[in-house]
Amino acid sequence: MNYWFIGLLVAFLPVFIFSVLGGMVSRRNVYSTVIAGSFFGAAYYFLWVLIAWKTADGFYGPLPYFGSLFLAIVLGGTIATISESGGKGSAAPAVIGAIFILLPAVVVTCQGTDMVSSQEKLALAGKIEIIDDSNSAMTPVDTAHISLVDEGMAKVAAQNALSKIHLEDGAIAGSRYSIGHGTKVFADGQLWWVFPLEFQGWLKWRVNPEVPGYLRVSAEDPFAEPQPVLKDKTGEKLHIKYLGTACWGYQLERHLRYNGYMNKYLLDYTFEPDDNWKPFYTVTVAERTIGFEGLKVLGVAVVDVQTGKIEFQEIGKIAPWIDRVVPLYVIDYNLKNWGMYSNATWWYNLLHKDKSQAPTPGWFMTYDPEHGAQWFSGFTSLNSDDHAMTGFTVTNARDGVTRFFRASGLTEQKSYDAANSLWSNFAGVEPCEMVPYNIEGVQTYVIPMKYQGQFRGVSLVALNNVNIKASGNTFDQAFASYRAVRAATAEGRIAPDGGAATVSESRGTIDRVGMPVASGNMVIFYFTMRDIAKRFQVTDSVSSPGAVLMRSGDQAVCRYTSGHAATISCDSLEIIGLNFSDDNPAQVRLNANQAQVKQEEKRVDTDQTRDQLLNSDRLKKVDPQALQQFLNSQQSQGGK
Repeated sequence: MNYWFIGLLVAFLPVFIFSVLGGMVSRRNVYSTVIAGSFFGAAYYFLWVLIAWKTADGFYGPLPYFGSLFLAIVLGGTIATISESGGKGSAAPAVIGAIFILLPAVVVTCQGTDMVSSQEKLALAGKIEIIDDSNSAMTPVDTAHISLVDEGMAKVAAQNALSKIHLEDGAIAGSRYSIGHGTKVFADGQLWWVFPLEFQGWLKWRVNPEVPGYLRVSAEDPFAEPQPVLKDKTGEKLHIKYLGTACWGYQLERHLRYNGYMNKYLLDYTFEPDDNWKPFYTVTVAERTIGFEGLKVLGVAVVDVQTGKIEFQEIGKIAPWIDRVVPLYVIDYNLKNWGMYSNATWWYNLLHKDKSQAPTPGWFMTYDPEHGAQWFSGFTSLNSDDHAMTGFTVTNARDGVTRFFRASGLTEQKSYDAANSLWSNFAGVEPCEMVPYNIEGVQTYVIPMKYQGQFRGVSLVALNNVNIKASGNTFDQAFASYRAVRAATAEGRIAPDGGAATVSESRGTIDRVGMPVASGNMVIFYFTMRDIAKRFQVTDSVSSPGAVLMRSGDQAVCRYTSGHAATISCDSLEIIGLNFSDDNPAQVRLNANQAQVKQEEKRVDTDQTRDQLLNSDRLKKVDPQALQQFLNSQQSQGGK
């Protein structure tokens, strides 16, 4: 079934039939009514087909294209009225037809009201596990994967990756493509933002209907270099054809409609690469279960954006690399109804509303190795003046299973305000998405801060006490300050993760150790090393756990960023013979994941460098035969 046939049913025939019926009832100049009905019916038909084809809309229940049918019937009645001599034609058939269309629409709409279907809406959320002691039981996200980059920051960084793409015809990538909507995914042991490249209109698509790749930005490390992905892990070049901005049959939604999904409810078009960094679009397929509402997810249509091949995967049989199956729209709808009716009936809520709760504004993507990608949201009462949190939910993005954790504290908005207050001296700095982490039994919001779309620092706020907060220009600094604040309030200790890159190092014997100096929430230690005419300073941190224990005569290694200052600031200080065990599982996973990530980033950089060299003008001037002789000679010398 295509748009031409559907348009015949919902556009041309209703206009023609009801205009002719009106003329037959009035028995006045029926011939002119037939002519007018045919003309305006055909005009409406072609207009409808053009709009439906352009928008790639689907034909699905419970009342397909109700609006199109209704307008067609009204148009037919209008034609029957004005086309008769003296304007005395009959619109009675059209009125009766419109009523017959309106009645089932009203019935279906009433079926979806809370008064009729509140319990059916409650059941859509499924069985929700309720956990009372969130501080001891809740591990909603992996502390080895702390998300510090939101989509806005990632998109700014992706512009740099776009400039690295060199097109074969010499065109500038940024003038031909724009950066599409980003998706946060978990791949190669890390959270990433991935962005498709979209065509800038039909003319740009006409020049070359293929996109050479996509962009990726680390969602965990705001200082990591963004990269274009032009090849998958097997070394195959990417040739992306099926996108939302492609034209004709390559337009993604239209491609799905014409290949078996005309009668399906499609939503949440998500750009995701698989484990080999091969790109796909995953599109959720759903059905309505309560009138026009109550969506039930059936599975996902997985579209290979290079070949156009479509594979449907049922819910519960989804490939492991697919992170997002249940759309956030569905999760939000289901949990709003769960919060409204899990403890009270529709009638009770109409009068009182003191037993219900609702999700707070905003949803945040998190990741946990056991449950995969998840959506987090706080819950609060329905009182608009109440800013106290009743708990929060964590919902699996693959199957929609939700866990509710009872927790006391303030809502995300108040935590945002607390984070913002730490940067009140810096105009324009604002918080972005927050994620809760269970750090040694205490729920803590990690809130990245940005300035004009770029990373500025990190704020940490205790969920149950917004007065326990700290900030830093880096994640490590924020954790060190937060640890000091918590220590001062007898709240315990938090061990920060991470570490600085090594550029240079000095090895030797510690000669003199000065008194520790407090700087804000930091403690700085000064010392000298024998035969090195420099003064060293180090901050007590996760990268220098021996700083507070060093003494004269210790053998030490100071790693630092090279410079010519009289004082060297150690990025890390290692006291030889002073070893500390680190049995933190999150740190072990982080170290292993980072090694894997660095290897993948090196692969992409190597591929890009090699391709640029092979396509360079200098290499094109080289005689292929002479080059082959040179390579053969090098190989023979290497064999000797």
